[in-house]
Amino acid sequence: MIDLVPALRIALLALAGWVTIVWACGAIYVAVTYIEALRHIPERSVSATVRSLLLECFAVAWSQPMLPLFQIAGERLSSKRDGTPIVLVHGYCQNRVDFLYLAYRLRKAGSGPIFACNFFWPQPLENSADDLNAFVDQVRRATGAEKVDLLTHSSGGLLALDVLAERPEWIRRVVVIAIPWHGVTWRGPVIGRSGSQLRADSLYTRSRPQVILGAPVLSIYSIHDNLVHPPETSLIEGAYVTTRKVENLGHLAILFDRAVGDAVCDYLLAPDAPGVPEDVSAAQ
Repeated sequence: MIDLVPALRIALLALAGWVTIVWACGAIYVAVTYIEALRHIPERSVSATVRSLLLECFAVAWSQPMLPLFQIAGERLSSKRDGTPIVLVHGYCQNRVDFLYLAYRLRKAGSGPIFACNFFWPQPLENSADDLNAFVDQVRRATGAEKVDLLTHSSGGLLALDVLAERPEWIRRVVVIAIPWHGVTWRGPVIGRSGSQLRADSLYTRSRPQVILGAPVLSIYSIHDNLVHPPETSLIEGAYVTTRKVENLGHLAILFDRAVGDAVCDYLLAPDAPGVPEDVSAAQ
């Protein structure tokens, strides 16, 4: 009989090693990005800065060790069959683990089926937009829904708005959180073609459209984001764009905030999209 004790010990050591590596990398991420952001975000008190930093550390510490698990699991985060499907779209260097809290809030509020895509984030953003386009079509065919809602974080918002521009008839509403619409100021090393494209001076960023059309859009951003800054970076324009500004939330912590969860649920589950005239909402 195989002795399970050594195998279990090895597995636990491997898990502990992985968590240690993730926490160490997370600590470096928080320290470097918070220091770099000081030049670009509004001033705040020391206590507010420390609280924001601790919230970001907490979000990193409990979610990021689960990245490998959610690379292979979690495509469907709700068993509900009826209602408008919601597709969750992650950002750079992440996957669907980031949406555990928001998916929970949406399920609790009575949303339709929830699907979370994964894509190969180092590839060019255009390729990831194609992958998202195919995933949305897959969800539409699997559920029989004509339209879906998109809930995104960071660069996932860029992909979602590309899909909206190409297939507006597929999209009912969009929520973008911490979207780097005008590119990021980070000058340090990046991984993959997508990292280069996210820079503020890249051809990809400079060639983006100026006005968003096709469906109602809610943009939520933090004026103290440690990655997407200055705050104007997240500003998008469009006839049916609603903008909500929050404070003292880091780039990952914004996904685990109660008020942000309230705003997402209110927007996606409202009979008519807030801030959109009735005739336009009905046309969607």
